[in-house]
Amino acid sequence: MTELSRKSAKEFATTILPLYCGPHVRIRIDFSDQEYTVSKGLLCAESSYFSAILEKHCPGSQQQTATLDRVEGIVSGQSVEALIQWLYLRMVIFDIEDPGDQISAAIELVRLADMCNVSGLEPQMARYIKKILIANPNPQSNHFWRHVDTNTYCLTSQHIAAASLLPQKHPVRRILAAASVEGYLRDQNHKFAEETQEYPSFGADLLWEVGMALDEIKSTSKVAFKDPISGQRAEIKAGREM
Repeated sequence: MTELSRKSAKEFATTILPLYCGPHVRIRIDFSDQEYTVSKGLLCAESSYFSAILEKHCPGSQQQTATLDRVEGIVSGQSVEALIQWLYLRMVIFDIEDPGDQISAAIELVRLADMCNVSGLEPQMARYIKKILIANPNPQSNHFWRHVDTNTYCLTSQHIAAASLLPQKHPVRRILAAASVEGYLRDQNHKFAEETQEYPSFGADLLWEVGMALDEIKSTSKVAFKDPISGQRAEIKAGREM
């Protein structure tokens, strides 16, 4: 049990979790052999979704099971394991190396949490994504010049589409929009220009974040703004139509 916080979500869910004592229930993913034993008190206290399932289908039973249908982008072994780890430790460690896949896992987790009415992890996942974006900028950027899509290098259209399904003002939705501010202000053909039209919620989020960035403009000979991801200042492209 030492170094518990260093265990990955999978290790925690499959080897450490069963050691916890107390009344338990099982979470099972339908059409798979993936099943996890979880403290009933903890699960029901944190999730009205699971509480309703357990009370409706098997009230008073000693062997209760909550079965989840596998849903692409929401319910998977990875997202369920991560949610369980967060419920117990208030932190998540993804056993993933690729930055884009890390972002996908974080978005999948917050969508599962939203489905299950589990709150509290949204800001943590937004900070997690922000750190990934900062650590993995567009490789063409350097100390003397920034690519217009520096912050969105690891983001994909699939990330934008998935995050747009989260509730309005969700921190993860906002961080993806914030990552696109620099590109929007510097070039009309920024990476996600088409997505602003294809996903209206993303477009609305981006406009809000742009407004926040413009509030930070300083009165200098050159018009510049404070980038919400890196904290650095960048010039707005001359002749940009707002």
